[in-house]
Amino acid sequence: MGLTTGTAIGIALRNKRVSRNYRWGYHGVSQEDQMTPKAVIKVCCSTGVTTRFETIADAARDVGISAPGLRVRILTDVHREDHHWKFVETN
Repeated sequence: MGLTTGTAIGIALRNKRVSRNYRWGYHGVSQEDQMTPKAVIKVCCSTGVTTRFETIADAARDVGISAPGLRVRILTDVHREDHHWKFVETN
């Protein structure tokens, strides 16, 4: 479609609007969880060593990608560069 998450789609997601005749929204994540600050854990797949970051922005800086890009990796369970990412579960 020629759109990137940092521009039209990201804005449409945040504002629950239409972009290019599509209504964009998050699937499988509650509205409250979409933008709630959460701690993140990076797990090294080969060693099992974990590193905790208090925010997704801190974790994203560690790997040199955007916070929205890292959020997508976490929500879609992507393993990349020998690491797996997950949100810290709170009870």
